[in-house]
Amino acid sequence: MKAQTEKLLDYCGNLRFGDIALNTDEERIFLNLNQQMIHLCRTLPDSMQTGAMLFLMRYAGIAPGEPMEFFRNYPPPVWSILYHVSKTDYAIRDLAPVEYEHAIRAHAMAMYLHSLDDHLIDGDIPTSHLMLLLRSQAWMAMKESIASFAAGIQGGSEVAENLISEYYSGICSDYEPESLDDYCSLFRKQIATGLIAPVLLSMKLSGKASSTDTIRGSFEALSIAWRLLDDLNDIVVDALYSGHSSIYFMLTGEGRAIWDAMERKTAEGERKKAMDGICGIIAENRIVDYTIDMIRNELQNAAEYAERGGLSGLAEQYRELGKPLQAGQYDAQ
Repeated sequence: MKAQTEKLLDYCGNLRFGDIALNTDEERIFLNLNQQMIHLCRTLPDSMQTGAMLFLMRYAGIAPGEPMEFFRNYPPPVWSILYHVSKTDYAIRDLAPVEYEHAIRAHAMAMYLHSLDDHLIDGDIPTSHLMLLLRSQAWMAMKESIASFAAGIQGGSEVAENLISEYYSGICSDYEPESLDDYCSLFRKQIATGLIAPVLLSMKLSGKASSTDTIRGSFEALSIAWRLLDDLNDIVVDALYSGHSSIYFMLTGEGRAIWDAMERKTAEGERKKAMDGICGIIAENRIVDYTIDMIRNELQNAAEYAERGGLSGLAEQYRELGKPLQAGQYDAQ
């Protein structure tokens, strides 16, 4: 029988959202999003294109010969929201192909930059000339696409700039969260650029900003659910490097003290003993079940926001994500 620590970490590490069946239009959007990353590489100097492409493939876990799916690890509603917003009943016009292209490019760059910035700051990806070039080129592509797409939308440029400002207030903040609520509030700021394309798309199609609150609520709830799931998957990494994830804020005072001391422990035996202590507290306090319940609640909130915004297809996708995640399954093993 596996030891409790190994059993718990294996269970948490293998938790996944439910699969979503995509329609043909959603598959086209996914293909286009991935093609934007190839296009990004082609805008770099010739001498940097091969290195950039190899990095992007490694970063996305793409082996040679596999489909170039740079966003394969992103739950579909993160990007399929563009499709569902474009199909709402309140749309008073159709988008020209070039407009849709601007929206998709802006969203692809926003998704990529959020992930890249996170890993550059925490040191997972070493800073290099290539990384700085990729980052600056992606940022320029996002800004140019936003500017083109926002043209003609009353207040559109201001909305985009406010969301960019909110993003930077989150990722550049020196504030250290003191609670789970603080942690989630800070993360909502950090995903703000992912809202730009869906919100502007809604404004452009409807001619007003009244529907954007439901889009924002939906996207933010999904993002928190995704963050919580990722924190369950990454308990070991976060604890070893003393990253204060959502799991940290659910621990007892004793558990937080052990977590904070992990980074200073160099001997393998000491680290194993500390991880045993953390996992024991997680199991005793049913933190896994509590986190799963939070994830399901956030996905339900996302679905309710989507329904209120007339996005019933998107709401169904949120519900599909939560189906494999059920409290009590760990204890049943």
